Amino acid sequence: MNPSSGPIEPPPPKRRQSQRTLARKGARWDTHTHAEILEIVAKLLIEGKTNRELVAHMHDAENEPSFTPHHLYHLEQEIWSYLTFKFSFDGRDRAMGASLQQAYPTLKAVVVVCGVTVAPFAIHAATHIIDSIDSWLVANRADERAVYRIGLYGGRTIKAIMQALSEALIAIDEDKKRHYPKLIFHALSGATSLHHISGPSQYFAYFENPLLAPLDIEFVDFAPLHPAFGAVRAQALGCNLVLTSIGDFHDEHSVFGSLRLTNLPAWEELRQAQCVGDLAQLPVSSSGPLSLHLPPSALQLRDLRTMLKSGSARVMAFVTPCCCCGQPKLAILKTLMALLQDSAHQLFSDLLIDRWSATHLLRPTIYERLPPRK
Repeated sequence: MNPSSGPIEPPPPKRRQSQRTLARKGARWDTHTHAEILEIVAKLLIEGKTNRELVAHMHDAENEPSFTPHHLYHLEQEIWSYLTFKFSFDGRDRAMGASLQQAYPTLKAVVVVCGVTVAPFAIHAATHIIDSIDSWLVANRADERAVYRIGLYGGRTIKAIMQALSEALIAIDEDKKRHYPKLIFHALSGATSLHHISGPSQYFAYFENPLLAPLDIEFVDFAPLHPAFGAVRAQALGCNLVLTSIGDFHDEHSVFGSLRLTNLPAWEELRQAQCVGDLAQLPVSSSGPLSLHLPPSALQLRDLRTMLKSGSARVMAFVTPCCCCGQPKLAILKTLMALLQDSAHQLFSDLLIDRWSATHLLRPTIYERLPPRK
């Protein structure tokens, strides 16, 4: 060593990589292997744990302090593949679905999905939609000259379902495609219009795949100011299936919850009318539909009741946590389920729901079991 060069300094400490960098390169766990992490998370999903409960369990019980909600999304496809092949698990809780069906006998179908994001819901919803079309074909002895109309209400959830549906239709047998009815999708509100950023203008791109070529698919836009809107409404009343998500009034990302930031007087009026949220992007209270601040819509909630009562259509409601903030929608969900007890107030026939929300319907939370304060 050259004495004039001075002492050799130790190398600088390695800079800790950010969670985003780790996610991009692949997760590095503190005490478990990657396979062990997948198995732990898979079992917790089967138990119906929420995102927050999953992360807390990984921190406290598994000594994985670096585990974050981001990992659930980053590993989602891998986790569901693991569930499918390791546990022969298709993502449904059939036992809980049967319990809900027994508790609410007016429902035609209940699908309980064990998932943490909207992706697994979209896949099961697409399967359920195709099953509904097949049942309709058999019941009506329809052929390729028939027309099957599907009405759309909603935003991000419905968009994800449309993408999954296009992929599911591609997977249909070629011979079956040639005998499939013409599918007409109706945008039933402004949020699903062709001119809305999350509407069928984006949905339609999913159905431009050449692999769908044997199928005849059409979109009907929502244009309430058009002179022919009466004809559009008449077509909407002829829908065989209506797809809708729900929104909670206290979620600022919902149709009416967002009014708190954009139209406070309207939001306050709805609050005083005891609005709990929306179905088909129309306001609902504990006593039923409200007539306040109705946005333009091809159908009203009373139309859905009439269609259900006549048996001319099925209405499929999707209950997932908010796609933006993950907030559950328990208030509007419990109100809608209470209305199901009287068939005269029924607003939907099919329910696709996350397991955590389903658990709250069947088993009250600890807060609801506590005695009232004196």
